[in-house]
Amino acid sequence: MQEIHTILIGLENTLLNQFGDIPPATMSVLQDLHSKGVLLALTSTRSADWVIRFLKRKRIDDLFSFILAAGGGQYVSLTGDGIRDLAWFTKDQASKLIEKAIHRENSSLPALEHYPVTYALDTGSRYVYERPGYYSFFYGLCDHTLKPDFHGMDSISDDIPIRRIFLLGSRPILTTIQDSQVLETIPKQRPFKSALMLFPPEASYLKALEIAKAEFHLDEPSIMTFGSTDLDAPLIGATWGIAMKNSSPEAKEKARRITKYNSGQNGIAYMINVLLMEKTCVFRSPQKAKEKAEAAEEKNTNLASVVSKSKKDSKKKKAAKAQPSQAAPRENSHSLKAAPERKRLSRVARQKQLLEEQNAKAGAYDE
Repeated sequence: MQEIHTILIGLENTLLNQFGDIPPATMSVLQDLHSKGVLLALTSTRSADWVIRFLKRKRIDDLFSFILAAGGGQYVSLTGDGIRDLAWFTKDQASKLIEKAIHRENSSLPALEHYPVTYALDTGSRYVYERPGYYSFFYGLCDHTLKPDFHGMDSISDDIPIRRIFLLGSRPILTTIQDSQVLETIPKQRPFKSALMLFPPEASYLKALEIAKAEFHLDEPSIMTFGSTDLDAPLIGATWGIAMKNSSPEAKEKARRITKYNSGQNGIAYMINVLLMEKTCVFRSPQKAKEKAEAAEEKNTNLASVVSKSKKDSKKKKAAKAQPSQAAPRENSHSLKAAPERKRLSRVARQKQLLEEQNAKAGAYDE
């Protein structure tokens, strides 16, 4: 039976349903696990500021302990130091990557002006679009959580970190861009058919998880991960990973289990209940697990000392039996005969004393 101390859940397409809410049954199960001391955490492709605002708006910010945000480019400790930036695009890096991906330097594609592809930049506080257009407005309707800005790259100062780059366009063109060699080393994801997300090359959920492991004293076998995207796949493979029903093929390939239902159908709650009924996993707080391990270690130590003592005693007994027995000192015949004689004399003396007492009493009665 595997002990689980931490549950790591992807926010998009895993925890949230199609309405952007956490299903009631899943919320109930997570609250129950949290009350037992199990650590809950989130992964997200969005910036840390957005995720924190979302949790506060839903009033569940006290339910989670840490967040791996921006595709692993940010780490958030909700009980400690706050936000730590691990990877980001500078303005110059973003501009060069966009040029290589969708402009003339990409030989597999025609020139940019021949087809409608635009970009958007996520700075954590706003979406900066290259220009107004069909795909820009479409994505704005799909994700209207940040204020749009249509002034392009010139409206961003050089010191502002860029968390994500969006390429917006038609499905076949974005598929061609996604498969090109230019983006081979770039972490990417398709949130919609008409959008392609790009993350900094250094961004990784596994690297961000190392910080959480050091802060909360975690080990990977005791971490359960629910994910659904290609970005979640390395994390699913490194931990006790579970892929959602609607996951990508790569995520399903690396998962130990696949949920029967998707996020909108309480797939997480259903899978946790199945694991409990099968007695495949047991969910404990890291503190209780530590106390249990210490108690088991103490018990083993005591048992080892008892076994060691019994072994020493048995060795002593064997050594005593192996030694030749010494004969008892022989008493002389006088002493052997003297003891019964002394006993006999003392018995006769007591009888004589009793007889004299009886005679004295009898004489007293006669008088």
